[in-house]
Amino acid sequence: MTAVEKRSRLTVEQYLDFEKKSFEIKHEYLAGEVWARVGGTDRHNTVTLNLASTLKGYLRGTSCRTFMADMKLRIDEADAFFYPDVFVTCDRHDQDERLYKRHALFVAEVVSSSTESFDRGHKFRIYQQARVLQEYWLIDPNAMHVDVLRRFDGDWLLHSYGEGDRTIPLYCLELEISMAGLYEDVF
Repeated sequence: MTAVEKRSRLTVEQYLDFEKKSFEIKHEYLAGEVWARVGGTDRHNTVTLNLASTLKGYLRGTSCRTFMADMKLRIDEADAFFYPDVFVTCDRHDQDERLYKRHALFVAEVVSSSTESFDRGHKFRIYQQARVLQEYWLIDPNAMHVDVLRRFDGDWLLHSYGEGDRTIPLYCLELEISMAGLYEDVF
């Protein structure tokens, strides 16, 4: 049993200190509760890398930064820290913080059978509380399918994209993501 499992609740400071010392396993945090984040498959990793590479190339020379898997995103409004598969922040305040970021415009999660329910449900409700977040993608690594949730006039609208779609619009960054590029080397 690890130190995290023995405690019933951690403060944010305790969590961040514990996470600095936990090199092999990453943990997510929600209102004092901590759980280990599981690893992904080769398809999961390939889709994540494809998306992050596309975003990094597109955003080169701007104030926006692309992060993946190893960077924490803090959702202050929900007292939460997650490790999204991919996210983008364009806020200058995030450039000063090295351990986590706070102002993501875009978040993508590559779902798995063990995380999909949480990613679509409770995690999305937490992400909705982040005032700056504009788009949340749920990417299926086993089929060409992406569910996109976009904030529009305060509401979240769902758009689904699949094999018949050539691109997926990422409105908050004024970019079209190629479906073939997203799934390159996967199928």
